Amino acid sequence: MIMFQRSALMLMLITGALGFGFHSMKQNLVEVSLDFEGVSVEDAEANKETVVVPAVANAFGVKKETVSVTIKADLTGGFTADVEIKADSKDAAVTLAEDMKAVTPGDVTVSIQTAATNAGVEPLFANVGTEDISAPEVTEGEGATTTTTTTTTTTTTPSP
Repeated sequence: MIMFQRSALMLMLITGALGFGFHSMKQNLVEVSLDFEGVSVEDAEANKETVVVPAVANAFGVKKETVSVTIKADLTGGFTADVEIKADSKDAAVTLAEDMKAVTPGDVTVSIQTAATNAGVEPLFANVGTEDISAPEVTEGEGATTTTTTTTTTTTTPSP
């Protein structure tokens, strides 16, 4: 019986929550837009995960798992990559945004060409050029929503 009480207490301590609820965690993000020429939006979209995401991660010095890219057509026949990079904290996001200001369009172009070569699609990106990099912005996005449930069990043991 005492073992059951200890197990119930440990369960309550592990969950660290009281009651039932939904909790939404804010994510610290750095957002930037990149404008490219010399590659169609279709080729960019088809090679987003193998070329664009790794190239962006390499250019800005982050892990590719932290990078999210949305590709859309622009008016010049190229494409725009709207980028979100997840940071561990608001301070880390601010530091990353400052560091990103030193990255040039030429740096991004070299990263794209290298990633295309590594992915075996170099001919599709042979004429790529980075036209513009927007000023990086630190934002807070909505993270995953989690559900926490705590069950409390009270057991009374009769006194001898």
